[in-house]
Amino acid sequence: MTSDSRGDSVLNAASTDSENLYLEHYHGSLPIRSQIVLFVLNYCRSGAFKVIFCNTDIKTMSTSCKNPSLCIPNDLEHDWIDLKDIPDVVLQSCFPSVLTSNGLLCCVGLCIVLRRIVQQTHNKYPERNLISLLGFQQNCLKGFAEGSSWTKYCEIDLPADLQNCLHNIDTVPVSIRKLEKCLSLPVKISNQQKHQRKLRKIVAEKTDTTDVVSQTSNSGMSSEETASRQESDVVSYSSEESKKDRFLKKHRNVQYCEEPDNKHIDLASGSDGRLQIKTASSELSIKSKLKRAAEESLPELEHIFAEGISMTLTDLVVFPCIHLLYKAMQNGHMAMFKKNPLVLKWYHRMWNLPEIKECAEACGMRMVIPTEDLPMISNSDDESQPEIEVPNSEGTGMKEAKPVSKHGMRLAIQRKAATLLKTINDGGYVLEYMDHPSANIKILWDELPPQVHPAYGDVPSGRSERKCQQIENIVAAVKLIAEPGDKVVDFCSGGGHLGIVLASVLPECHIILVESKEVSLTKGLNRVKELGLKNATFYLGNIDYYHGSFNIGVSLHACGVATDMVITRCVQTNASFASSPCCYGAVRDTHVITYPRSEKLRNRPISYEDYRILAHAAEHTSWDFDSDRAKEAKLCMACIDSDRLFYTRQYGYRVWMTTMQPFTCTPKNNLLIGVAESRQHKLQTIAGI
Repeated sequence: MTSDSRGDSVLNAASTDSENLYLEHYHGSLPIRSQIVLFVLNYCRSGAFKVIFCNTDIKTMSTSCKNPSLCIPNDLEHDWIDLKDIPDVVLQSCFPSVLTSNGLLCCVGLCIVLRRIVQQTHNKYPERNLISLLGFQQNCLKGFAEGSSWTKYCEIDLPADLQNCLHNIDTVPVSIRKLEKCLSLPVKISNQQKHQRKLRKIVAEKTDTTDVVSQTSNSGMSSEETASRQESDVVSYSSEESKKDRFLKKHRNVQYCEEPDNKHIDLASGSDGRLQIKTASSELSIKSKLKRAAEESLPELEHIFAEGISMTLTDLVVFPCIHLLYKAMQNGHMAMFKKNPLVLKWYHRMWNLPEIKECAEACGMRMVIPTEDLPMISNSDDESQPEIEVPNSEGTGMKEAKPVSKHGMRLAIQRKAATLLKTINDGGYVLEYMDHPSANIKILWDELPPQVHPAYGDVPSGRSERKCQQIENIVAAVKLIAEPGDKVVDFCSGGGHLGIVLASVLPECHIILVESKEVSLTKGLNRVKELGLKNATFYLGNIDYYHGSFNIGVSLHACGVATDMVITRCVQTNASFASSPCCYGAVRDTHVITYPRSEKLRNRPISYEDYRILAHAAEHTSWDFDSDRAKEAKLCMACIDSDRLFYTRQYGYRVWMTTMQPFTCTPKNNLLIGVAESRQHKLQTIAGI
């Protein structure tokens, strides 16, 4: 970032098309998430938003923090409104939120709002390059909390830890220990070797031969070993020798045996105990091993910031939270600081950045840790500390956890899937497939504007027909139970393919599209603008961040846990639903969803691991619908989806598990339909019910 001076001209330069940023407060007391937003907003010096503080009821107020807290910067223009004056579209979501000037889009959730602040400020002041805060490919804090460990840490864990610890600290807060462990792990970022080579070059330029000899001798090496190591290093980078010769000299304990007729690589011990590598192409093998050796010789990168070597939005979120925790710990808990030296070092490093310091002081922050070095001990030495899970430091900010490898899961499926299926089927724990409740599911696409067709939304021509068929199945189910004035929520709406069709064929209903991916939502938003639809509203945010009431919820191929979040949200609101699941293999316990879903399956002797095996078996679908593989996958899909529907039956829902028509429209062709008790009178008009 540049060092342009801060001032009123920047903070107050709200343009006529500025967006409204809604932050929660209760009689002047700011929740933790509101304080985080204020810090990031002040750091960006953004004039792209009109800040509005909303006075909410203490019972519905999110995680609060009365003391200590950050203050509102003096030069920040803002308004205060009461609950009754908050726009309805904002009240139906969580705080913080951003409402665009046309009222068509509402961005909700801490991380999405912070990303919006960075993006919009960058658009207004591109010369400041604020977009670099979003990291590689602008992925920082992009994922939703159920799929991104850093988003969960910033959006869920830190605020909760602050709430629990600020007034009752008897041990090091979990969030600090998580950060300490993360900072101790090797850095993993995109283009990592490029950065490592730069570091090696810098070290080489600053370190002469005398320093190297001194360092190696101090490490316990003999003079002979030191000379050998130096000779090996010099030889390795000599430009006068061939790559093969350089590699063989550097790795003297490896013997190559060229066998052109051998198509595979074999590893064996020779008579002299050296490793023999037999390969069909010695040259290729040497090149591969040379690359590996070069990688191993590169210096390790150290964590300078939370996610690696560059400051990102994550650091701006974590810094005020750690500051508040430190402020609460400083009275009588100074010994705790000694157990987390890396976090303390990171904290000081952040304070030493001029713009961070200026921003912090504008928010009423003062460094609570003395700059003098404290005698530190590693937190890992404390055996009483429980094992903790840390965020993935992958540089993208959205690395998804995959606890079971594909290969290992396939082997487990081969051993156990058939037995598990028999156990569940024999116990009557799988619902029968039923016909679609609608006799006619066809949509007359030619009678709709071209912008409604999925092909207009960048769906390839080879897929557009199948996408139309999938949409027809869900729309037909919705039309059976919808009434004029209904709110229909399209969760995980993607590019709006389903929601835009619903808005077009149900003009008397209001369609709400909820999507967490910015690129996908933008495509749908542009199509709605072109169509001039007045009965559609978009929410950029996670599924559970839409808090409004609705009558029907739908989702088309919501991935893994997202399907269960949709169904759970419908049950909480007593809304009917039509959902087509996808990515069965991605189902796993999260902080909001656990499996099995129903009491019926929870009472069976099927472990969580067995349940996940069935879920992964459901992923083994095939476009050859008559194959044994496809049939087994269909049975496993039925097991998981039956569990989902048994869960809704506990709340009085009338349910269907049906196959989309035609069944060839997708291998993931299950459709789950649930009708809430309040709408079951509509079923009397359906033949055969």
